[in-house]
Amino acid sequence: MTVQNLLKEIVKDTITPILKSECFKKSGNKFYKEVNDDLGWCIELQTDRRINSKKELVFTFNFGVFVPTVYKVFYALDLPIIPTTSDCVESSRIFTLRGHRDVWYRLNLDYIDLQRFRDTLKNHITQFGLHNIQKPPIPLNISTVLHKDIGDLKGEKRQMNYRFNMMYVDIPRLIEVMKNDISQYVIPHFLELTSLESVIAALQSKDRYINKLHRVVLLVQTGDQQRGVELLKQYDRRKEDPPVVEVCKKLGVNF
Repeated sequence: MTVQNLLKEIVKDTITPILKSECFKKSGNKFYKEVNDDLGWCIELQTDRRINSKKELVFTFNFGVFVPTVYKVFYALDLPIIPTTSDCVESSRIFTLRGHRDVWYRLNLDYIDLQRFRDTLKNHITQFGLHNIQKPPIPLNISTVLHKDIGDLKGEKRQMNYRFNMMYVDIPRLIEVMKNDISQYVIPHFLELTSLESVIAALQSKDRYINKLHRVVLLVQTGDQQRGVELLKQYDRRKEDPPVVEVCKKLGVNF
């Protein structure tokens, strides 16, 4: 078994049931839920190309809000059946909800008892959920486990390194943490983004240029053209940029 196959097994047996219970549709490693006619929620598993071999990989979850009317302004394409987070107007990674930056989950076959992992998945997920999951039977000294720095952990590096090293070894615990991260952080975050107005408010704190253009489109589309135009005027030096020109043309806005 390659570590890629192991990840597929985790997605199939753990992640997919959680998200399908929340009415998300699945395509590959992408999940999407149409909330209403105005927007939908997108979750996407991303692996790191720099650490991706047959024995080891790291991965994370990206999430975002997809707004069809905004997508049509920026792309002369049919609406995707299952959007990616790059199609979204508000997107981020899972650990931004936890106050950390760019921390990824890790799998490494050299430190995994695969048979124990498969047995644990089968018995605990299908019969008992994720309760009372035990550690792998092979004792390992945590100091011998390899670890690579994978992000600025805002003063909690030692504590978080230890935590993620433990999950590096203990796959059932890794699964439990992923389940908790999705159910306790991502889903509640999405529940705060159920209307265009709530998405506009969320975009106000985003600094990226494209996020501000998304906010302009949403303001105009929700009837607040004056605020949209005022926001566009902040981009006077970029008014010849193709994205701005195209947005103004499609919205019928002059500035």
